[in-house]
Amino acid sequence: MRSFIISIWWGYVSGASLFLRENNEVTLLNASSEERFDRDKNSSGYPIKTLKWLKDKYQINPEEIEAVCLANNEEIMQYTLIEKNKWKVEDYIRENNLFWKEKLVNKSNPCYLEIIKDYIKTNQFPGDEFWQDLILKSNNDISEMDKLFQKKLHGIIAKDLNIEENKILDFDHHTSHAWYAYGAQKFKPKKTLVFTLDGWGAGRSGTVSIFERKNNKVEREEIYSANQTFSGVNLARIYRCMTLLLGMKPNEHEYKIMGLAAYGKSEYSKKSLKVFEDAIAVKDGDFINNIDVTDCYFWFREKLEGERFDNIAHGLQKWVENLIEEWVLFYVRKTGINDIAFSGGVAMNVKAMGNLVLNKEINNVFVPPSGGDESHIFGAVFNYIWDKNYKEKEQTGIFHSPYLGFENTKEEEINAILKLKSFSGGIIKDPKPELLAKVLSNKLSVGVCRGKAEFGARALGNRSILIDPVNLDVQQRLNKDIKSRDFWMPFAPMILDKFVNKYIVNKNKTNSLYMTISFPSKSKAEVDLKAAIHASDHTCRAQILERDNNSYLYDVIDNFEKITSRGGLLNTSFNLHGKPIVNSVEDAIYIFLNTSLSCLLLNSLLLIKDKSLINSENWLNYEEVIRS
Repeated sequence: MRSFIISIWWGYVSGASLFLRENNEVTLLNASSEERFDRDKNSSGYPIKTLKWLKDKYQINPEEIEAVCLANNEEIMQYTLIEKNKWKVEDYIRENNLFWKEKLVNKSNPCYLEIIKDYIKTNQFPGDEFWQDLILKSNNDISEMDKLFQKKLHGIIAKDLNIEENKILDFDHHTSHAWYAYGAQKFKPKKTLVFTLDGWGAGRSGTVSIFERKNNKVEREEIYSANQTFSGVNLARIYRCMTLLLGMKPNEHEYKIMGLAAYGKSEYSKKSLKVFEDAIAVKDGDFINNIDVTDCYFWFREKLEGERFDNIAHGLQKWVENLIEEWVLFYVRKTGINDIAFSGGVAMNVKAMGNLVLNKEINNVFVPPSGGDESHIFGAVFNYIWDKNYKEKEQTGIFHSPYLGFENTKEEEINAILKLKSFSGGIIKDPKPELLAKVLSNKLSVGVCRGKAEFGARALGNRSILIDPVNLDVQQRLNKDIKSRDFWMPFAPMILDKFVNKYIVNKNKTNSLYMTISFPSKSKAEVDLKAAIHASDHTCRAQILERDNNSYLYDVIDNFEKITSRGGLLNTSFNLHGKPIVNSVEDAIYIFLNTSLSCLLLNSLLLIKDKSLINSENWLNYEEVIRS
């Protein structure tokens, strides 16, 4: 008899996942962030559309739901009720000046809800009346609101899913992060040292755990916990606030600081580095805060006044890399375990993760896709199923693939093309990998909306834009009217596993299926993959593609290499600037028709704006596509 396990993350980048249990075996079926459906970047409301998709797809009856797993989130009001994902830089600055400065620097007690009252959105699930009542009963105290909300949370979800409240289970925030890092590994070592690090989660900002396989069970021993201080000063929050200090959006643009850092110079960033080093240090495996640091923004703003933007970024990134390496090495040496995994928001810093890969004392580094809070839809369930001693059905692990999202049907593709009324370009049915390789070798850009959408912030081939990276001018072509990325931001390559040694330094053959690690590139990459590596430090955030991960794209690149002698492509997410990655065929067609994108690859069709660019005998006209 089948039963389902659902996991919900209701917070910044909300989402849901669905697992199937048959007897004692568990299979991960599907997962998605809500932003893919509601088209609202980093959507933080209850994942209504994601849950509807999952329930409708598998025709789930309420009695078939075994459990609903939640990772605790004590700050839901700050993200959901005020829709912080829609804030601009000036909104964060206003919040800092009117609330955090008064509370942390001036030691007063400002009313947060009064300051942000114009941002409050009560016309969202579970309804205006619910939120208004919560505000009234909390006496405008947001901490009290959070407490009241937590008491009602299980009842809200139980009512929505039509299940008993006792089926809803809570899991610790950082324990969930740790289980995700461990459970998402395809091949799990006997012992794994797992690190979690973020800005805040249930009163903690980091943990270290030992995961060990014993007698067909997995045991977790937590050996370190970074408990949060009142001021909230920690590595992740400092990085977030420095993003704001440099005029960029916190919780979203930290990756831009990481990309900018490579343009700074060590000799000019010494002062910035010293400021950060004076704030937090690692001693005996613990993060030690300077008690003079009052907060994560104003203290640093004063100390860094007059420093150039690129040198602040350089000093900040260098400090983060050094601090994480020192912290990790302490526990590697203490435990003797050199196979590590990393999760939490800080795991998104690919340069810091790449720095660990280069360390000779570490054997293997595993970083799963999108280790931020959106990944709790996996971690909480992994915690549950291993506690129950359920078994992984897939031979390569329960997290068998990142391709877990929405998949367009043939009928949906045809219906979307019907809405075009006409299309003057060329259409090819069931394009083979050899044909797509030929298209790419002609320097054409290809938007891909094929198969299941990948989970997370990084496109991994099924919702990607692909192009030959041999010439730098493709960066300008992509940025001009599609990506609009900042000039200093690098693109990334997708490289076949058999060509890795030609292009990157990866001495331990680190698995990098998910674009979560940055590698130094070799001279060959600076020729073949020029547009997909960092222009300043020549590193690359490589996706190393294995055949069993995406056989169609593997064959595309394999054939592309036979034509061009280049074993990789530039891979960037298929989205417009500031918008979520495409989900449906309608999303993809809109970008295709309204930008300079050359081609669009769907499940069964390839659309090309200018058919004169490709020599093929398999062209279909618009009417033939409709009839097919």
